[in-house]
Amino acid sequence: MAGHGFHLHGCFRRLAPQGFRLRPAGLRDLDTVLPWLGSRQQMQWWGAPALEFPPDPARVWQAIHGAAGDCYVLADPEGTVLGFGQAQATAPGTVHLNRIIVAPGSRGRGVGRALCLLLMERTAPAHWTLKVFQENLRAAGLFRSLGFQESPGESRGNLLAMHCDRVPLPGIFRHRPHPPGWDRSA
Repeated sequence: MAGHGFHLHGCFRRLAPQGFRLRPAGLRDLDTVLPWLGSRQQMQWWGAPALEFPPDPARVWQAIHGAAGDCYVLADPEGTVLGFGQAQATAPGTVHLNRIIVAPGSRGRGVGRALCLLLMERTAPAHWTLKVFQENLRAAGLFRSLGFQESPGESRGNLLAMHCDRVPLPGIFRHRPHPPGWDRSA
């Protein structure tokens, strides 16, 4: 974690399934991702309540500011897209995880966890935030298992605001001081 006296040494990657990779998303990836949203409710949970259902990829890409470069997909070794998420810098040292979604056939298999962990490794700020509908029990449970806690003053109605100020899963991920002579500019 640059600037915070900690170094992750790839610890997030160790929990991601072998060969899975996080890569920048493009408009064409939405052709794969958007069909995973099978209802208006799923569209709202995904974080796009103002968009039409069924969604149009070009309109969604524009609405989520996809060209900003903060959208990613998780792909398996063959290149099949299994997950999508955004990691948006909202303030210095803060990244908001947004629009996390996993392919229906890959849910419950650790893909969402791998996606979140790899997004967190990629961004590695001092503070992460996210929002999840309380009815989305699986997602809320995943985020809690990663160390996210409710931000009571920021939650509204059934939309739960959460934050995480540390590397998740103590005992699995460990903050390690930079080795002697380590130069982050190298």
